[in-house]
Amino acid sequence: MADAMCAACNTPLQIANMQTSIFEAMGRQYHAGCFVCGHCGKGFDDGKYVWNSKLEQPFHATCAAEANAPKCEKCNKPLDASFAMADDKMYHWDCFTCDTCGCSLEDGYTMQDGKPFCKEHRKSGSVKVSEGDKYTLDSRTLEKIYREADTGRKYRLKLGVKYYEDEKPKPKYGGATTWRTAS
Repeated sequence: MADAMCAACNTPLQIANMQTSIFEAMGRQYHAGCFVCGHCGKGFDDGKYVWNSKLEQPFHATCAAEANAPKCEKCNKPLDASFAMADDKMYHWDCFTCDTCGCSLEDGYTMQDGKPFCKEHRKSGSVKVSEGDKYTLDSRTLEKIYREADTGRKYRLKLGVKYYEDEKPKPKYGGATTWRTAS
């Protein structure tokens, strides 16, 4: 018959002729010292814990809240009530700075390659043509039109910024006029 194993460390709970403290929770058995918070690694002195069924681990209530809180893209610490959001990424206001010079971006920014830049450094040409991207020439303007090797998307490079063809505004046709028939 197989010995029962600790759900955390996967070692036998009972060793021959030795007494060990066993803790049972959520239908599993643990060495008393192995039943610790999945976030901070400390035990549950008050006996209270929150079970995360996805991770299959216990947490202190405060640790569970912190572990599930959205994190700042730059410092990876939990966000407070007020934060900046750019390109579906969240930042503390103090962390929302230019990736080149570190200045605040409250007055405007540009995202390039997933990083925020101030207007001055956006124009510095920090975005380059990706390796493997091929280009053709626009027959009207002789401007290079690049095609990304990995996505196939077409873009033009202007002042260090990629302008994608599929993100251009669609032309508007027609207007508020109505057709009339001759009487």
